[in-house]
Amino acid sequence: MKYNIDNYVYDSQNNIIYPNTVNEDDLNDILDDSRMDEEYSAELNRLEKSVDKNCNLNDRFIETAGIVLTYNCNFRCNYCSQSSACGDLNLLSDFDIKAFVNELLRRKKLENLVLGKNEGIQIYLTGGGEPTFDWDRFINSVRIIENCCSNENVKFMLEMTSNGFWNDNQLEFIINHFNRVYISYDGIPVLQNRNRISINEDKTSQTVENSIKRLIGEGIRTTIRTTIWQYDIAYLEEIYEYIESKFEGLYSWEINPVTAAGRAVGGVKRIKDLNQYSFVEKFIKLKDKDTALKITTPLLSEEKTGFSCGGVGCFATGLWLFPDGRITTCVDDNKNVPVVGKIQNGVIHFYKEYEDPLLEMGIKKYKECKECFAFIVCAGGCPLKHIREKLYNTGEMQWECEMQKQYWLKIIESVMKNDKPYIGWKKNKMLTGKGFEYYVLEEVHE
Repeated sequence: MKYNIDNYVYDSQNNIIYPNTVNEDDLNDILDDSRMDEEYSAELNRLEKSVDKNCNLNDRFIETAGIVLTYNCNFRCNYCSQSSACGDLNLLSDFDIKAFVNELLRRKKLENLVLGKNEGIQIYLTGGGEPTFDWDRFINSVRIIENCCSNENVKFMLEMTSNGFWNDNQLEFIINHFNRVYISYDGIPVLQNRNRISINEDKTSQTVENSIKRLIGEGIRTTIRTTIWQYDIAYLEEIYEYIESKFEGLYSWEINPVTAAGRAVGGVKRIKDLNQYSFVEKFIKLKDKDTALKITTPLLSEEKTGFSCGGVGCFATGLWLFPDGRITTCVDDNKNVPVVGKIQNGVIHFYKEYEDPLLEMGIKKYKECKECFAFIVCAGGCPLKHIREKLYNTGEMQWECEMQKQYWLKIIESVMKNDKPYIGWKKNKMLTGKGFEYYVLEEVHE
């Protein structure tokens, strides 16, 4: 598809820009649309063939893996996508955890042997609630992982996601055993204390800030994950200034606009017009700042991509063990994801066949979105979010789609106005010999 941008035309299929005075016939003599159609068709064919393919994960090499230790939580966040609370009785046994970790190590050792590598393994501890909710269970799980890796002589890196509401003894343990920590923190006390409420209704900001400072001070690679309601996007600049001044040495800041799931569904539905809140404008200002702080968001893609969902069973390189013993390929939901196996009493069974709602929705959107202005960086978007939109009808995905298109437009406009790369993209001038020139948009790989 072709789109007018100022005095230029953007050809989304070929990812080129040319003056709007160019004769289309002259341009068609130069471009090879058939090549782009072939690439798209090949990718679509790969996806459609995968529907009936045996996607057993029995012996696939795994890049990342994680254990969801519990569905319980000591917070009652008003946007929790899992509606986490207390009282869930699902509990992994020591035998289950040990069996899962040993299976990961078996695959890693086999991969190293086959490919001539000597790589270690990344293992995440997280929660459909809070991984440290049952502290004794958390400590024991860490010990099991460490002992298994030591016994099999495999290097490992431990990472975790947490609300950071810890006492000094808990902090000390985490500092001594983890390489990277993601802390969910809303950036300024007024938002943190309003949205992320403890089980006892205590204010949580001071304790979490202390955890972040200690982690950074001890050299732990730390990321703050800020979840933000769409109507609070206006606070982004203030949140940035607070984080920048408060947490020197912070590795990165990840901004997550609220996803319409769990407790957040009602809140998103009550927002009559999501499009009144422009996340892109605020985010661009943050990206343009002269700062060492790495600022990211999963909402917006800025890299050229084919079908990109890593949770689809046929292409997944990650496994997640849930508290009820299910093994999945996506940790972002405990319902609408492929369940590829089960562990019980320390015995693992991977299914020969399983339903994959992410693949089905991904194919649907890959077809529907082909002509979209931002297809090159989006490829249809997150299948899980599209599933949730179908279930809850909140309008969230229309808003996210609009934000992605705005973001891609901003990148194109900035690349065309300047001679230097912008957010990972640059223009490459092409001479045609027909009296005009055009520009190819190319990624910049650092």
